Amino acid sequence: MKTVRTKQLQDLPIAATLATTQQPHLLIIDCQQQAVVKLDQQAIVLKPSELVIVRTIKTVTVDPVRPGQTAVVRLFDETVDLRVTAPIGIAGDNPLFRDLLASQPPQSAYVVFRQLTSMVCQGYCDQLARLEALPIDDRMVTYQRQAVTMLLLTELLRQHFDAGSLTDSHFPQRTQIRYTNQATQGGSIMTYLAAHLATATLQNVATYFGYQPNYFSRLFKTIFKQSFSQKLIQMRIEAGKRQLALTDQTVAQISQQVGYQNTANFNQHFKQQTRLTPTAYRAQLKSR
Repeated sequence: MKTVRTKQLQDLPIAATLATTQQPHLLIIDCQQQAVVKLDQQAIVLKPSELVIVRTIKTVTVDPVRPGQTAVVRLFDETVDLRVTAPIGIAGDNPLFRDLLASQPPQSAYVVFRQLTSMVCQGYCDQLARLEALPIDDRMVTYQRQAVTMLLLTELLRQHFDAGSLTDSHFPQRTQIRYTNQATQGGSIMTYLAAHLATATLQNVATYFGYQPNYFSRLFKTIFKQSFSQKLIQMRIEAGKRQLALTDQTVAQISQQVGYQNTANFNQHFKQQTRLTPTAYRAQLKSR
């Protein structure tokens, strides 16, 4: 385990991959004190007890949300052997995790978990911290670490419909998703939307994945329980919130970056989602 406590920008080189699909290598990021974590080029604001499970990545950057503050995260560098530890948990059989674990470079692949409703995950991370302090050449310790990691994945699986943040996560990109499971379809669609937020339309996203717009609209609602337009607005407002928190750009500049040609529409949707105007939201963040 490595604890990163920083008031300054810190770059942490991470091996892109170290294992096969049978023994996937994972980086577990456990936020202890609010931090901006940049995974390759994607900046994510994490609150205490929020987690990121990383399969493949090149670099991780940790920075405080605002100058002068301290950001604290714990990094756990773990390998799980699915041939040995899978019987004690079901995480390896879930499509969401199966696609994550099977990913290979150069694609970034990670899942962000927010609003975890119990302290079980923190308990597993605390146990990993204790185990990582023991001798690394002890086979029993290695097995225990793999087992605890799999139990953590199993608990995250149990909560992933409520706590998994598809907007912030990054799944292996696929253009051919017609015959894949819904978790893979959802991950691929969300990754594409996040990368093309300003220009995405039902027509061009459907075309990218090889569907007719009407069929894709029905598929989208089946997967996400929301219409395409509702989800797109939600994602754009979430992106706007991040920009308001992390930059000094004007509301008009941010609204254009996330896909609004009319700032008034951005303000309206933002207030519907947060009950605050963008200006009031930024002022509230600065007052904390």
